[in-house]
Amino acid sequence: IRKAAQVLDLKRETLRKIMRDVIKLHPYKITTHQLLTEKAMEKRVEFCKVITNMFESEELDEKQIIFTDEAHFWLNGYVNKQNYRFW
Repeated sequence: IRKAAQVLDLKRETLRKIMRDVIKLHPYKITTHQLLTEKAMEKRVEFCKVITNMFESEELDEKQIIFTDEAHFWLNGYVNKQNYRFW
């Protein structure tokens, strides 16, 4: 926001209010979670099997789902939770 405000020659707070009130954008704070357990892994595999069957039986249309591959992580496990927000 700081760089965009400079480019647009606006105060940072003015741009933040425009983004929030006019454009309806809100900051998203990333949350961290515990390690994946064996039980959770099994539930995920079961979910994948159910979804795969739904695709194959055409009960579910893949064109109605948005898939993303975006992930934010560091190899050493560090996450700065205080500054980890996206608009």
